Amino acid sequence: MKLYYSPGACSLACHIVLEEIAIPFEAQRVDIGQGEHLAAPYLTINPAGRLPALEEDGSVLTEATAILISLALRYPEAGLIPKQADRMLETLAWLSSTVHPLYGALWRPGRMFAEEERRGALSAAARAQLPPVYERFAERLGTQGWLAGEAFTLADAYGIVFFRWANRIGIPVSDTLTDWARRVEVRPSVQRALEREGISLWS
Repeated sequence: MKLYYSPGACSLACHIVLEEIAIPFEAQRVDIGQGEHLAAPYLTINPAGRLPALEEDGSVLTEATAILISLALRYPEAGLIPKQADRMLETLAWLSSTVHPLYGALWRPGRMFAEEERRGALSAAARAQLPPVYERFAERLGTQGWLAGEAFTLADAYGIVFFRWANRIGIPVSDTLTDWARRVEVRPSVQRALEREGISLWS
């Protein structure tokens, strides 16, 4: 099993989950910042030029949410899907359909517009929408300490990516979210993934 990742990208969630389920895997770095995701070697893996991708026995699975759910279903002993999974699935969908696209608009407006002026307007509009999103993020924690109940799940593995992105661009986050991030950070799986990728949650 081989995970194609870029340091700090949404592939970090898949990296964490692979460490959680504790199976042998290879991690192949594809640096988005260097344009490696658009170079021929990676395009043979995923012609869309997006990360992550998970390769196994000649088959390739793409899209972070699909990879996360697939791994958790195949390895239920890791306990990454709660018995009552509705809230977890809702949170995964919210992260992938609401939060992630805002960062796409912020960082890569050229995917939508060729004109520089329109790109700038799109980036500015996306950034303006992010602070209230993180207020909603904190509300999802409720009083249970995790994003989808009383234990760490796929939602937390995916959510920590966006906590890190907020720190990266200076979006304020609440003490509630910061405390949650510290609980996530101390997990051995998270520490191993961060170390391999050479990144921190805080910078």
